[in-house]
Amino acid sequence: FKATGGHRDATIGGEPVRLNTAELVGDGTRLQAWHWYWINGRRTSSDHVAKLYTALDRLTGRGDDSAVVIVYTPMSDARDAQVAETLSEFLSAAGPSIEARLNATRGR
Repeated sequence: FKATGGHRDATIGGEPVRLNTAELVGDGTRLQAWHWYWINGRRTSSDHVAKLYTALDRLTGRGDDSAVVIVYTPMSDARDAQVAETLSEFLSAAGPSIEARLNATRGR
């Protein structure tokens, strides 16, 4: 697989969030993936900030609840704008549920 990436802004539960993006190409398949980190209820797209949040939470006794959240869709012959719209609509609809599930697991 070959991957190229970048960043984009999106909205989850009415809140803006910066996401990492990646286009994955291999074996005749093209995927557009967006991902971010969820660390004890905080979101970040930065690897470094995610590690800092995790270390800080462990040092202060808050635990190390964390996840990487990845959403993706096939690209086929769709234009980038159509793919972005599909993922944006999915995040608008499912983002609050994803966040609620993650928050429900905290401290278990």
